[in-house]
Amino acid sequence: MTDSSGDRLTRKVIERYSPKDDYYFPVHDEKLHCPISDTQWVPWTFEHTWFYPCYLNCHGNDMVILFKLKKGLGLHSHYHSGFTTAHTIQGKWIYKEKPENVFIPGSFDLEYPGTMHTVEILSEEPVLMFARIQGGFLFVDDMENGNIEMYQDAFYFYSEAKEYYEKSNREMLSHLHKISIASEKSLT
Repeated sequence: MTDSSGDRLTRKVIERYSPKDDYYFPVHDEKLHCPISDTQWVPWTFEHTWFYPCYLNCHGNDMVILFKLKKGLGLHSHYHSGFTTAHTIQGKWIYKEKPENVFIPGSFDLEYPGTMHTVEILSEEPVLMFARIQGGFLFVDDMENGNIEMYQDAFYFYSEAKEYYEKSNREMLSHLHKISIASEKSLT
């Protein structure tokens, strides 16, 4: 059997596209006794939002991100080009379009591709949310028009994290390289 590039599927092919070692990192904030410091949270595009990259596959446009979202955030209406799952660790939030669905710690959300929504934070404490995103975020001007204003994918999150860590926390660059699958060119 061969892969799409014609390489025979063997353990060596799998190893070429896989990280070298399993990688474990703690997932909680200081409230849950975890050492994710303020300098490890990468500022996101929107006010009162940060992300912590857990896994970024720039080839397959697949990512796992821990988001930290505070009340008053400016997260625009958006949808995803692929399936997204989210697990709430801390805080309370809703989609403005479905306020009857309240997400609290332990809540799980499955978002189908193309489902448009707007996040609203209800709790005073920050929301911590683990999300696995296949494809990208497509941010729109508003729910009615749906004109795409911005697109963010695994390579966007990789680039933002790399730029931030190069300026603010160089020790985190090794974390970024361990959890990222990108071309050799993009890793340098």
